[in-house]
Formats: sequence, structure tokens, C-alpha cells
Amino acid sequence: MDAVAFPSVDLARRTAEFVRKVAIPAEEECGGVSAAGGEAPRTRLREAARSAACSPPVLPEFGGHGLDLRGRH
Repeated sequence: MDAVAFPSVDLARRTAEFVRKVAIPAEEECGGVSAAGGEAPRTRLREAARSAACSPPVLPEFGGHGLDLRGRH
């Protein structure tokens, strides 16, 4: 499958990579408790997701792709 012909393939690949390399390690750091560490860890994750351009359901004007996840199968 060609990522250029199917942009969703590239988005899925980038999102999976972000989860593996950034989100899971961050979750492990706080012991799986999102409130641990206050707002700073959540802010870092949001910024990292924005930088990685893998925020599928976020509106485009906020750096996402504006995808509606309600209709997925």
C-alpha cells in the first residue's frame, strides 16, 4: 500500500509509532496513573502529539486531522 495514495495508511503508521515511542513510555513513567505528576506530563504528551502530527480526531485548526471516530468499523 502506498502512503501517498492512501494518506490514512501514513497517519496510522505515524500514530502507532508515536504510541510505541512516546505515549507508552510516558504512561510507564507515571505508573499508568494519568494524574500522577500533575498537568506537566499531559502537556508534554499533547505537545509531542502535535509535533508528531498524529492527532486524528483533533480539528485541523488545532493541528489535527479532524477525523470523526464515531463512524469507524
